[in-house]
Amino acid sequence: MAVNIGNSSIRIAVRKENKIHNRQISVHAAGDIKKTVHDFGFEDLIEHCVISSVSPGLTETLYKDVKQLAKHEIIQAELGPGFHIDYSCYDACHLGIDRALCCEAALLKTQAPFAMVDFGTATTINIVDEGRRFLGGMILPGVAIGLSSLNSGTALLPAVTPKEGTALIGRDTEECISSGAIHGNAILVENAISEMWRQLGVSGETVITGGSAELILPSLKASYIHEPDLIIDGLFLILDRIARSAPHMNRR
Repeated sequence: MAVNIGNSSIRIAVRKENKIHNRQISVHAAGDIKKTVHDFGFEDLIEHCVISSVSPGLTETLYKDVKQLAKHEIIQAELGPGFHIDYSCYDACHLGIDRALCCEAALLKTQAPFAMVDFGTATTINIVDEGRRFLGGMILPGVAIGLSSLNSGTALLPAVTPKEGTALIGRDTEECISSGAIHGNAILVENAISEMWRQLGVSGETVITGGSAELILPSLKASYIHEPDLIIDGLFLILDRIARSAPHMNRR
């Protein structure tokens, strides 16, 4: 089993005979994790479980629930054994584990160098060079956070839910905001990646994931690889690499 605790949602995935049952729930429904696993049809204890989290406040609570479902001690994903990318060029103490996990999984979808973009609560652009070194990138407000800030931080701008098919040139205020959320993010990310490759003197493919990705993908001009379950792929990848090397993994 793999569990990713994000800022606004929790991804739960259970794998059996190479088939993955995957569901996303709100962080406000964190207590439903046991019910979710049972809804998948799993009544017996899970053999191995790995957890990643960028929300320390929820980690302890969920750990107790997950522990009741797991046969063995839970593996908490942290940089170290099982990670094949070199993170020494970055301040790894402050690197979100979700970014590292997605980059590890992206390395199986393409070859280095590559860019990994996560359109999540925050939008992150992550660059791995030809030597498989994680160089860093950008962190931007995610689509939902950006829209919420426009509404809460101004007197007259309305709350808007961006719509697929929104024109680049908005014809009213709501369309302009929707265009900014969709086309603005697409243009920003593509231009940022292009400039990063120009500065580095190399280029590579872009792997894209995240809950807001499908909204933005139609507005992208450059080629990309879309992997909606990249974080889950990364968690199972780390679990497979080190589940049988218990002394070398951080256990709780």
